[in-house]
Amino acid sequence: PGALFKSFTTKEEALQYLDETPIKEVKTIEELKQAVEENYKGTRVFVDGSWNDKIKTYGAGICFMDSDGKVFHELSTGGSDPEMAKSRNIAGECLAATLAIETAELLNLKEITIIHDYEGIAKWVVDNADKWKVSSVVSALYTEVYEQAIEKGMKIHFIWVRGHVGVEGNEIVDKLAKQGCGLL
Repeated sequence: PGALFKSFTTKEEALQYLDETPIKEVKTIEELKQAVEENYKGTRVFVDGSWNDKIKTYGAGICFMDSDGKVFHELSTGGSDPEMAKSRNIAGECLAATLAIETAELLNLKEITIIHDYEGIAKWVVDNADKWKVSSVVSALYTEVYEQAIEKGMKIHFIWVRGHVGVEGNEIVDKLAKQGCGLL
């Protein structure tokens, strides 16, 4: 998670880059779980995406959890739109985040925390860093839905968690996303 991909023309350039680049501190699994339990605002919404290469289908899973940690709404869906499918599992990740915001609006929720294991979910709309600007139908749709919800007054926060480390809501949406694309 958080890996940077960079190419160099010489070994010396690569070594110089490594010498000048600070190493990020990695959060422990316990810290990630604690963040999910204590640092959210509003309603927790877990999102995840998946990809089925055999049938070229992306899947999305969302799970709404109340303050007691009880799931009160789940959704599993998928799609195979050729333009979106070019992004493989990223299509599912963005579809899940898009549906999470749209569902939160339907449920009249004014504040949510989207908990995700794909960094782009927050990076595209919050950090707006150049490296995350992607000209794809997938990120464009998600960004548009996010911006419209913010304009209507919804407060949206994000917590990134490492996937497959036992965070309950993340494990639920992982299965839902796989169901959505036919892997389960």
